[in-house]
Amino acid sequence: MNCVHNAKINLLTGNNVLFIEGQSALLENDTQMNNIVVCPFYRGNVYSPCTEIKWSLGANKVLVNGEKVLVKTSIGECKASGLLQGIAVIQQTQQKVTAL
Repeated sequence: MNCVHNAKINLLTGNNVLFIEGQSALLENDTQMNNIVVCPFYRGNVYSPCTEIKWSLGANKVLVNGEKVLVKTSIGECKASGLLQGIAVIQQTQQKVTAL
């Protein structure tokens, strides 16, 4: 997964309950756990790298400790200092489990 400026996103989660293909499922509230590696974005002449991703549109019927599980159609808003800078690019997801 990358931010809109093509910086790699290392996804981490606090979920230790639900696993898919041996990996912890990601949750909407994992916002602060995402690590965006060297985003190259400049707002004008000011370096303004993406520093957080705010997730939405997780599964409505699959929850882990009350939090929605992320799915392929989830939206990740890449932000810096609270300002939207673009949408995360989901490049690949697992194919064995479907959630609504």
